[in-house]
Amino acid sequence: LYLCDDPACSSGTNVTLVTAGDVGWATSIAIGVDGNPVISHTDATRDAWEPDGCLDPACGGDLALYVCDDPACSSGTNVELETTGSVGWDTSLAIGVNGNPVISHYDDTNEDLELYVCDDPACSSGTNVTLETTGDVGWGTSIAIGVNGNPVISHYDATNGDLELYVCDDPACSSGTNVELETHGDVGFRASLVIGATGNPVISHMDRANEDLELYLCDDPACSSGTNVTLETTGSVGWESAVTVSDNGYP
Repeated sequence: LYLCDDPACSSGTNVTLVTAGDVGWATSIAIGVDGNPVISHTDATRDAWEPDGCLDPACGGDLALYVCDDPACSSGTNVELETTGSVGWDTSLAIGVNGNPVISHYDDTNEDLELYVCDDPACSSGTNVTLETTGDVGWGTSIAIGVNGNPVISHYDATNGDLELYVCDDPACSSGTNVELETHGDVGFRASLVIGATGNPVISHMDRANEDLELYLCDDPACSSGTNVTLETTGSVGWESAVTVSDNGYP
């Protein structure tokens, strides 16, 4: 974890958090209700990556969470959350309305989109929920808490090359709806999600067919409709995009 000393990050301190195993893949960070960072990541110590999924239960990745003891993360605890199969890839973390972390991730064994819902701020226990199972889905997850307090999760459907959004019906995501947003070409790769000033999801992503940076703007909180906008087309752009909303309300 790199801790900046000022808003411009002209200096700072790099802190090593976990050293055991092959850890720290696909990190995502949020500030917990106690003001301390929490960081989801993939523990790839067991990894034996296979393009068609890791079918051997002894191989693969684990979903893990590092919980800092203070704002500078001078100490903390690493928690293994989900270890069945090859899970915890492409993690994304948000703090739910109850103050507990929720973590979206990709299950490579079953090629599913999944969500880990913590029972407390330190995630000493929790429940892993399978959200979408049709096709090879859940690549490049990105999660945010919608205006109704329920998670929304953007992800890439690798079977069809589509940008999709899973809209949860409640804070624990016990049910929900998977929405296909953009289906023309090979789109939705490495998406990033934020809730816009209107309360509607905004999702940046890469169009791999044209190697462009694109932005999907939802018309409502459930994203029942929306508009896909091509932003940048010069060169091979849009890889590993990240979106946020500035002070003026614009992405």
